[in-house]
Amino acid sequence: MKNGILFLRRIAIVAILFLTSFIADAQTVGSLSVTRDVNGIYHVYFKAPSDISFQILQDATITIVGPSGTWSPSNVITVNSPGNNWGLGNSKYTNGGSDYISFVPGNGPSSATNYLANTATELFNFSLSGACAGGSLNIYTGSEMLNAGVSYVTSLVVQDTPTSSAREGWDGSSYDLNTAACEVIPSLSCSGITLNPNTFTAGTTASASITVSLTGISAGAYNFSETTAANFATNPTTYSTNLIAGQTSVNIPINYDGGGSGSQTLTISMSGNNASTITCPVSAIINAAAVISVSNPTIPKTGNTNGGTQTGTASTEMNPTGATSYIYSTTVCSPTPAGTTPLPASSNLTITNASTGAYSYITPTTTGTYSYCIKVCDANNANNCATSTYTLNVSAVCNAGSVAPSVH
Repeated sequence: MKNGILFLRRIAIVAILFLTSFIADAQTVGSLSVTRDVNGIYHVYFKAPSDISFQILQDATITIVGPSGTWSPSNVITVNSPGNNWGLGNSKYTNGGSDYISFVPGNGPSSATNYLANTATELFNFSLSGACAGGSLNIYTGSEMLNAGVSYVTSLVVQDTPTSSAREGWDGSSYDLNTAACEVIPSLSCSGITLNPNTFTAGTTASASITVSLTGISAGAYNFSETTAANFATNPTTYSTNLIAGQTSVNIPINYDGGGSGSQTLTISMSGNNASTITCPVSAIINAAAVISVSNPTIPKTGNTNGGTQTGTASTEMNPTGATSYIYSTTVCSPTPAGTTPLPASSNLTITNASTGAYSYITPTTTGTYSYCIKVCDANNANNCATSTYTLNVSAVCNAGSVAPSVH
């Protein structure tokens, strides 16, 4: 009986050794690692034990484990994983004081990637939002966990070529791992940054606002600046504001000085509270200003020596184009039109409504041809103007009983 039991034990041991050998053959040992840079970006690397070429399949999974808290990955960016599109595979799972979250490669690969021996190749990176309760982020190496039917495991499933039927897999226990401190650093998040408005007119100063997303914000004062555009600046030049813990976006006031042309890139930076040095770009378009012109650059007027107050409306007489709103004012005619005399100061030429160009003057009581000028400008650009010249012909009045002079 004892001999029989010993024989069965020997068979079992041989079977286990064989199975272990088989699994080891199917799983080439590599290494996965997660590191954090000074800007709080987490990078996931794969390092091969020898020069190999393979592609990562859709059913691969990399699970990260960290201390239980409000931390959450965001802004997942695929780096050197052709054909894949790494992203979050499921919602966070909390178990035994730890949080677990998985990343999956998304699309299937289109070509194999060459991995050099003992060279770390970045697969993807991500940011953190929320808060960590200390500790570190690790590649999860334990057995598969299921939560509501969702799998949490680390298994890098690969094949040699897109048409190959051979598949290999590294499970979590096959990896030589390192960890990264779980720390959420205040940072700008460039995805979805907006400038409103984003089009401007040359020669016209304007105000705008940049809205940019934030991650990892702790309560406190932060500074924001525009660092690259020639004709744009934050208002004031360093815009300071207090943010609350967990705030996810901020509006930054921007001034445009009216200069430049074409496209300019604004770059926003953030500082304070150990914030990351990440900057975010956004584009602005500067359009050439429409030039104001008038349909009637010369306008005749008549009067007589009886004098009296006369009125007019420059907007209808001049008929300007090139702007959406206008400002009217009197101006000196330069040069004075030939054969005319400038309207005297006693005529009191006055703009009574700067928006419509309504005006009035007192007709001179001396015969002659007089001139005056009215200027119209873009209400938003005082340098964009046009002028009309008025000529006023004042004739004599025939008194009752007198004879009008004959014309030969």
